[in-house]
Amino acid sequence: MLILLIGPSGVGKSSLASYASAKISNCKFYDLDDLVAKESGVQKAINVFNRDGPEIFFQKSVEIIENIKNQNDNQLYLIAVGAGTLVSQQSKNRLKNYTTISIIAPPEKVIVRNPLGPNRDFQEFKMTEYSPFRLSLYQSANFNFPVDSLTKTEAQAKFVEFLNEEVLKNYDVNNRQQFKYLRRNNGTKCDN
Repeated sequence: MLILLIGPSGVGKSSLASYASAKISNCKFYDLDDLVAKESGVQKAINVFNRDGPEIFFQKSVEIIENIKNQNDNQLYLIAVGAGTLVSQQSKNRLKNYTTISIIAPPEKVIVRNPLGPNRDFQEFKMTEYSPFRLSLYQSANFNFPVDSLTKTEAQAKFVEFLNEEVLKNYDVNNRQQFKYLRRNNGTKCDN
């Protein structure tokens, strides 16, 4: 099973998915930008985007997602999707093929965590990450997970609960048993 996490840069997609992958059995986390960069032989995904253009970047992203999706290994894959993949109507149409979770928070809360640095211009950040097109992408997700009123620790714990109680429950019981939540207190699996 594959789940894509979408949302503005710095909202916490990678942090939440990485934490959840450590707490859910048979779960792996990937940052799509990192995979695109690695496959392209560069250090940062932005270099691929700038060098090859948005369409090639998007195509590489889709190929990577499909390769992961086609692995029949009973894993839950959480993939944090960066902004480079979310640039066209084609990406919006393609997202409909996957289970998606939009991680959401207001721009004034997210900019302080933005990976492009604290000096990023707020208006540029808002116009890019919260453009009408991007907002329509975020709103089209299967699930929304707001993080604006949560600390990082609270968001991580609640995200694992959210996956277990809201997302995974929509899949058949036999499949869901593979993704049992691991309790933090003693590491034993919950019976769902």
